[in-house]
Amino acid sequence: APCFFFFSVRLADPLSLPPNPLAGHRLEHLQARYVGTGHPDLHRYDWLSNIQRDTYASLVGHHNMLQYVALCENESVGRTKYKLLNKMFLPCGNPPERED
Repeated sequence: APCFFFFSVRLADPLSLPPNPLAGHRLEHLQARYVGTGHPDLHRYDWLSNIQRDTYASLVGHHNMLQYVALCENESVGRTKYKLLNKMFLPCGNPPERED
């Protein structure tokens, strides 16, 4: 019979931890350096587009995953790579109208 163990882990209360003065600076540095980390003013469409582009780039970059997708779609690897690269231009369709 399977035996299950349940462990209770007590995490520290975030309010009781001392504030880290460099955390905000590190976050700003990451957001400036990497596009996909976002920022407070990032629109939902932009965030979803970044996620889709990262996914497509990962599939194209990892040949085994590209072969798997090609097999599932019953297409050649070259055709699948071509389709994924074309999808990277507008991964979530046309952008919505923005209110500035």
